[in-house]
Amino acid sequence: MRSDIAGDSSREHRTDSLSVSGVSTASSGPASTPPVTVRFVTSEQEFAAVFGHGGGTPSVSSDGGDAFLLCYEYPSDGVTADGILQFQKSVTTAAQQYGARLSLYIWDCTSSSFAAARAQLGKSRGHPLLLIVFKGTIADTLRDMPLAEMSATEVPQVCRRLASFQSSANPARVVVSGASSTPASSIAAATSMAESRGNGSSGEEDVEQQLLVDVAKMVGMGKGLMAERKPLYAEKFFAKALLILDAVAGDVDRLVASREDYDGSVALCLGWAGLAQLVQGKQIVENAYLERLGRQAAFQPFRDEPLSHANRAMTTWRMMQGAPRPWSETRDSEAKLRAALSSNVQDTVSRCLLVITLFLKGDLECAMTEALKLHISGDAFGRAALKHMSCFLGKEHVLVQRLGMPALAGQL
Repeated sequence: MRSDIAGDSSREHRTDSLSVSGVSTASSGPASTPPVTVRFVTSEQEFAAVFGHGGGTPSVSSDGGDAFLLCYEYPSDGVTADGILQFQKSVTTAAQQYGARLSLYIWDCTSSSFAAARAQLGKSRGHPLLLIVFKGTIADTLRDMPLAEMSATEVPQVCRRLASFQSSANPARVVVSGASSTPASSIAAATSMAESRGNGSSGEEDVEQQLLVDVAKMVGMGKGLMAERKPLYAEKFFAKALLILDAVAGDVDRLVASREDYDGSVALCLGWAGLAQLVQGKQIVENAYLERLGRQAAFQPFRDEPLSHANRAMTTWRMMQGAPRPWSETRDSEAKLRAALSSNVQDTVSRCLLVITLFLKGDLECAMTEALKLHISGDAFGRAALKHMSCFLGKEHVLVQRLGMPALAGQL
C-alpha cells in the first residue's frame, strides 16, 4: 500500500484521443514575458511551419523563432491527456519564472503519414520526443524518458538555458580565438588547439589541426549513451568535454559574455561525469568529479539549484554513500528489489537500494514514498534520503509540500 505522498496517479486514466485539431491556447506570464502560445500540429504543413517553412497555421515568433515541439505516438509512448496538461503547465510556469519567450507545439505523430518525419527525427516508439527549436532550427532534443519526468526535471532547466540564450549576445559559448562561430545551441565550444597546448604542439600544428568541438553535442551524446545504459562510454564524452572547458579556463573572461555560463557548463559536465561513474558502481566513496563540484564555490549556485543536473548527481552520490551496501545496476534493478520486498517486507536493505534505483530512474514520487516508509519504520537512511531528495526538488515542489515535513526541505 502506497503512502499518501504518492497521491492519485493519473497514469491509469487514458483518453481515446489526445490530439485536438485547431486548438490554440495561451498562458499568461508577467508583463515583461509574452504568453506561451500552445498549438496542436495536425499536418505536415503545420509541422514545417514550426521551423518557418511552408504556410501552415502555426509559426514561431518573428523576433526569435524559439519553440518547444512535443512529439508523441499514442498509445505506445504512455502519453495521456492529463500528462499533456501537466506538461503544458510545466512549460508555461518555467517560461514565466525564467523569462523565456517561446511557443509550445504538441504533435500526435502516430499516423503513418508522419513515418518519414519520425524516422528523420530519430523518434523511437516508447517515449515522447521534445524538440527545442532555437531561432528556427533544432538546437537540442530530449528523448528516452517518460513525459512526467520530462515535465518535472528537464523542462525547467531547458527554459532557464533558453532564457540565457535569448538574453545574451553570445549565449553560453566559448570559442577559441580564430575559430569560426558555432550554433547557438552550444553550451560551450573550443578547438582542438586548446587541447594540444598541453601536448607541446607548435602553433603551426595547432592552426592546422583546428577542429571546432561543440561541447553541447558531446554532452548530448553522453546523455544518449546514459539513456542506452552505456555509462562507460558516456563517461568518456563527459570527460572529453570537461577537458576542453578546462583548457580554455584562462581565457574565459575574454571569450564569453558571462562567466556564469562557463561555470554552469563545467558544473554540468562534472555532474554528468560523476554520475556516469556512480552508475558503473565505481568511485562511490571518493569521486574526483563530484568532489570538485562540491568544493568549488563557483559551482554552488548550480549544485544547489533545484532539479539541476549537478544537484541530481550530488544527491545520488550522497544517497549512495549512505546506503547499507554498495549499489549495483545489475543486482539492484527495480524488479529484483521489489521481488525481494515481496518475500520480506522488512528487508530494509533492499528498500534503501530501491530508493536509489527509483531516483536514478526519475520516479521521484515512488522514491520518496519508499524513503518515507523507511523513515516511519525508524531507519536513518529513510530520513536522510528524504532530506536529500527534498533539497533536490526544492521546497516549492508539490512532492515536498505534500510530504509535510518543512524541516527536511532546507539546504544541506
